[in-house]
Amino acid sequence: MKIANSWKGFLLALVSVIAVSNVYIFSKVALQEVSLPQFGVYWFGFGLLWILLFAWYRKAFHIFKELSFRCYMVLLFLAVLDVTGTYFFFKAIATISNPTIVSFIGNISPAFVITLSFLILKERFNTLEFWGMMLVL
Repeated sequence: MKIANSWKGFLLALVSVIAVSNVYIFSKVALQEVSLPQFGVYWFGFGLLWILLFAWYRKAFHIFKELSFRCYMVLLFLAVLDVTGTYFFFKAIATISNPTIVSFIGNISPAFVITLSFLILKERFNTLEFWGMMLVL
């Protein structure tokens, strides 16, 4: 059975939403059993394992040789931002009694992305894109 690309996209987005939603619930349960630093080691350790397995499967390790020092510095900066954001995300889940509150607060991230892309990247949006953003927000 052949599935159209649009349906594949919808199904993948649905699976993504379900997976991300489960992060809120199961991380709250996990953080009641282990400390935040221990949870962080598991979280990033398994993430690194999956990435390494995928890179090995795709035979993509040669790409690292082609990167410049500046690229490595940008990647390091992004990694620090990601670790910081992830730490505070799970710290918030561990601190607040109801993880849905963290979910609602986290859902304002599109507004930050739009604002920062406008200010930093000088992105400009046409009328249709603007009204689409207003509809989503």
